[in-house]
Amino acid sequence: MAEIPRDVIISQTAKDTDYVFSSVYSGERDAFLGLDVTVSNESGSQAFFFIDGRSYWVLDASIRTLTNIPYDTFKIGTTGATANSIDLTFFGISMGLIRQYTGLSNYEMLYENTVFMTQKYRNVNTGRQTRLGMEEHRGRS
Repeated sequence: MAEIPRDVIISQTAKDTDYVFSSVYSGERDAFLGLDVTVSNESGSQAFFFIDGRSYWVLDASIRTLTNIPYDTFKIGTTGATANSIDLTFFGISMGLIRQYTGLSNYEMLYENTVFMTQKYRNVNTGRQTRLGMEEHRGRS
């Protein structure tokens, strides 16, 4: 995970309780896979936030960085008395770069990704490269 390049960096400032960020579903930019997040808390109390539903915390007047956690959704749960005092930075890899590295289309990544693990689809041509079934991969053709 640590060796995956981060070509997306997005900063958000002055956020508060119930702020939700999605790396996939947003009209502001192209979708990406979130990998790291930095949370700066100046709210006057410990703050809780959620990454794809899992709870994390950051102390007041502190910065916490979580790395190598693939995610889509980030949500601020609770903050201190000072409103709009959470600053965020999101890091990730764009879908374009994922396509470039894997050779898969968006459709293949979403709907056919597990197809290549079954013997039914042993030699499926994805358009850019042929993906071999498990038997060919092991050299038992």
